[in-house]
Amino acid sequence: MALRSVLLALAAVLLLGDPAAAQQSPADFHGRELGSRFLILESMDAYYRHLDAESPRVVYESYGRSGMGRPLPVLFVSSEENLARREEIREATHLLTHRTDPLAEEELERLVRDTPATVWVFILDSANENPGPEALQEVAWELATREDETARRIRDNLLIAIMPMATPDAQVKYVNWHAIYDIPGSSRDPNAIQNRPHWGISSDGNVFGIDMNRDFTWFTTPETRAMARFGVRWRPQAILDLHTGPDTFFMTPTGPPYHPLWPAENLKWARAATARAGEHFSREGFLISSGMQYAGITYLGHGLTWALMGTVVTGQFVESFGGVNPDRPRPDGTVATLRDATDRTGLATWAHLEVKSERREELLRDAYEVAIRSAAEARTQDVRTVIIPAEGEGVDPDKVQRLVDRLALQGIQVHRTTEGFTASAMPFLELDAGAPRSFPAGTFVVDLVQPFSRLARAVLDPTLQYGVPEVDPWLGRASPFYDAQIENLPLLFGVAAYASTGPVEAARQPYGEGEGWARPWSADRAAAAADAFGYVIPTGLESSARLVTTLMAEGYRIRVANAPFRLGEREFPQGTWVTLADRNSSTLGTRLLELAGELDAPVVPVAGSLTDGGVTLANPQLVVAVPQPRVAVVADHPVSFDHVWGGIRSSLEGDLGFPFTPVLAETLNRGDLREYTTIVLPDARGWEGRLEMENLRAFVRAGGTVVAAKGAAEALARDPVLGAGIEAQGRATNIFGAILRAEWHHYDPAEPGARVPWEPGIRVGQPLMSTGLPREFAAPASQPVLLELAEDGGAQVLASYGSDPDRIQLDGFLWEPDRDSVVGRPLVVRHPVGQGQVIYLADDITYRGLWYGLNLTFLNALVLGPLG
Repeated sequence: MALRSVLLALAAVLLLGDPAAAQQSPADFHGRELGSRFLILESMDAYYRHLDAESPRVVYESYGRSGMGRPLPVLFVSSEENLARREEIREATHLLTHRTDPLAEEELERLVRDTPATVWVFILDSANENPGPEALQEVAWELATREDETARRIRDNLLIAIMPMATPDAQVKYVNWHAIYDIPGSSRDPNAIQNRPHWGISSDGNVFGIDMNRDFTWFTTPETRAMARFGVRWRPQAILDLHTGPDTFFMTPTGPPYHPLWPAENLKWARAATARAGEHFSREGFLISSGMQYAGITYLGHGLTWALMGTVVTGQFVESFGGVNPDRPRPDGTVATLRDATDRTGLATWAHLEVKSERREELLRDAYEVAIRSAAEARTQDVRTVIIPAEGEGVDPDKVQRLVDRLALQGIQVHRTTEGFTASAMPFLELDAGAPRSFPAGTFVVDLVQPFSRLARAVLDPTLQYGVPEVDPWLGRASPFYDAQIENLPLLFGVAAYASTGPVEAARQPYGEGEGWARPWSADRAAAAADAFGYVIPTGLESSARLVTTLMAEGYRIRVANAPFRLGEREFPQGTWVTLADRNSSTLGTRLLELAGELDAPVVPVAGSLTDGGVTLANPQLVVAVPQPRVAVVADHPVSFDHVWGGIRSSLEGDLGFPFTPVLAETLNRGDLREYTTIVLPDARGWEGRLEMENLRAFVRAGGTVVAAKGAAEALARDPVLGAGIEAQGRATNIFGAILRAEWHHYDPAEPGARVPWEPGIRVGQPLMSTGLPREFAAPASQPVLLELAEDGGAQVLASYGSDPDRIQLDGFLWEPDRDSVVGRPLVVRHPVGQGQVIYLADDITYRGLWYGLNLTFLNALVLGPLG
């Protein structure tokens, strides 16, 4: 009789399709309790695929690929009915939130009544912050199988998108390292080898080394770009970002300051979710903090802050303990286990979902009202339109395309005009110089009154400034901000842009990510002959830099003009690249034109070495052979893998395709450095004591170039040889992240072939390192080193921060005393030593890979620096 009852029950399950019938819990599926040790990526991915296969309440999809080609999974979890109409829900969400003008009240009521809210849960740091990846398996399983009223309400009222592994490449390297050495019980010992991984392994950086939780808004990584496309497509109203770090558990909101463009409703929702989590934690006897004692989070590189600029009404993050190892001793002697952290992360996630499901209509109405209010506020601002020329003097189309592509990627509406127009416009670097200006057809325009108006204003409006933040003095913060405040994309991307107070009246077409456009030189290049005497490659363009460095890497010989010249009516400035058939193999023309076509780079064939003015191309003193660059970059302690090293690799390999060799720090002390033309010492605190200076001194004296950034510059300035006549006078410690005006030190210019009166020490032009770059530019300032040069020390200032304290700040927060300390200070210094030199950088100009406007400056230091 008992067997018959079991068979009848089994038949009923099969006939009725019980969603929980065939689904295993994570513990059953993996064969061990979650939280006992880290799970490898393949096991977690297999479990999510299992839920997809066995539950009608779970859909597994891939929303993109990682830098190493791994799939990026997203799980949609909801009721069967909601999953069947996901596209309908997405379209209704667009209709409700992607707008600038009000809906009819009847239509608004219908959408709010009938549309589930969309909630996005993700983990940006899934490598060494592991409670989140563990907890989301249980959360997904319980959402799919629980039949209580709370779970049903969540499934009925919410469409939940879970991204459990946004950084799979980082997760694989760290967890696999840990698994190799994880003898049971040994993880509690901080000396255990699994807790002391090699440099770069215990990092949230992607394959290039970019920290994804600092990469939103600029989107240097394929992983964050894929997330942005997903967010724009589904337009969630709430997000939850799971993290690990402190010794206790807390949820946002943090304390002020808050970003001035965040929706005011965020605090209401965050407090409600934290209060609900507090109820759950109290019931279980768990401790929880509100997070108000932490610094204000305003940095748009964070996924949470970026999302709050779009359609998201409320964004929260959870900070759990543990993560780096399964068992973490606390300062009070207790042990925080991975299982403990997993339980608490899961409870906090449920609390977040419960509040949103219970107040679904309120959440949707808030999202609608934020959209309408944001557009209305944008109409009242001083800047209405941002104008971005696509061509013209000093314009690099590659930099412009990167900017407009990244704007379109994150949902900002960009248009390209089909006719010329005139508008009163202010250059971003000269906001007091507004005047009527003419722009040609093909110019890009961004009207800040648009569905993503808050995001557009945050990243484009050059007049948006931070005031002095107000904080709770009892908290004793060293910094009022958790991270930097830089966010103006044209300044960061090195693109000339103009602000206009009104809308632009010109015919236009919408521009989509990746559309691109024909370069003005494409037709002339296509007509160039492959058997020319030589070729001139214009400077100051990313495509030209890629072409030149690729040719050099393939063994072709390149020269650089250290003086201007003229061909016909066209003038070519100092820094123009030249390659001659006479000094190369017979394949030069064919290969050069092939590469130029692939890179869309400009090429000008020449019929001989004589020019129509200025220097001739056969002058070896002024058209100088460029040594084949062989560059070594320290990839080792004390350098930060996912901020500093990642920025260098992203700038050189990612932006410019430039090859270099990563080396250990000990190579500088004991290796044969003659193999290299240039050595890069990246920014870091802690260089002192790691460098045996004699090997570096010998390298420089023999003709080598060392590029030392920020902390490395501070260390080398103390050396009596490499730093003779250079003093590092500390740092501007309270500049937490700002964009400042800077300028190259040019000499009096002279046109090609012009004559001027002689005088002793006559000099013209500019430092070769700055050729092709605008004289004034935007530069980073994040606790920069304050360099001071002795008058007779032999060092030369190539670039400095602006000398006018009233004009130096372009973006971010600048505390007044530090403003005074940095005004006029050297930013780039060249210090000759023997036959070589040291190039000092007062700040890190490749930090996090987001300083696209300075990537050619860094490349020039590596390639042209050895020429002096």
